[in-house]
Amino acid sequence: RLKAHDVNHIVVGHGPGSFTGMRVGLAWVYGFAAGLPTPPFLSGVSTLALARADIGMDFAFIPSTRTHGFLSDEDGDHLCEWSRLDRSDIAGATIMMTPCPAAEHRFQKLGALIVVMNPKAFVQRALGQMACVKPASTLWPAPVYLRLSTVEERSHSCS
Repeated sequence: RLKAHDVNHIVVGHGPGSFTGMRVGLAWVYGFAAGLPTPPFLSGVSTLALARADIGMDFAFIPSTRTHGFLSDEDGDHLCEWSRLDRSDIAGATIMMTPCPAAEHRFQKLGALIVVMNPKAFVQRALGQMACVKPASTLWPAPVYLRLSTVEERSHSCS
């Protein structure tokens, strides 16, 4: 049976995800960690990157609005306007994504192979990889929300 003093590392998915889901999840982790006798290592991880790594895909994509989404590659997660996406490294790549017919069509036009997963399976893939995360630091993970403000959306690109 696990005791409070046995907990020395907590891994939390910091997104991208829904505003409420990220806030509730991170608040729970912060509260749990604060109540432990010894502060644990906290590691925030990208659910997109973990899901992509689990299957060995080149990219993972999750839509956030009608025109934008998060694209994960080896350099991290990037907010991009998928309808204007024009990356040469996508041609011939394999992209895992949640359902979004318009984005699927765009990626296929760029020459990518699409693997569509339902959101539940997508999250299960990410959770399966969390046990492999090594302690990074004691810094508190910051959330990455799926729906950003219009100003933030305009300041990001994926080229």
